[in-house]
Amino acid sequence: NRFLFISPSFDQGPDSNLRWRKFLGAGHRTLNDQLRQTGAGGRMVMTVGVAALPAQEIGAILLAVANFDAFDGNNDPYDTHDCALLHVGDRQLFFKIDYYNRALVNLSPDASDPAVTIRVMTVMLPEEY
Repeated sequence: NRFLFISPSFDQGPDSNLRWRKFLGAGHRTLNDQLRQTGAGGRMVMTVGVAALPAQEIGAILLAVANFDAFDGNNDPYDTHDCALLHVGDRQLFFKIDYYNRALVNLSPDASDPAVTIRVMTVMLPEEY
């Protein structure tokens, strides 16, 4: 099972993800797309709010996340494909990818190195962020 159910509580400070994105480039985009599209190269989790939805709706959400390609300078300024807000039917959703060390307790020391990094993609309702 590739999905864990967590609350999005891995916050490392108000601008920690922004600091890490400044180090990212095309290699990160490729790794992020791989995780988002196939589940390979990291972990995919959903929040309790998403997990409580009907199974058919969860399937449609995961398919929409995998197929999402509307990244642009407004929603992806560092061209890393690591987060987006999207709509599935009438429901608004958010996904984000964070970069943790192998123990999943701190940020990765080098987000570009899969040997020391575990990517975690969280799919959530916007109100759960």
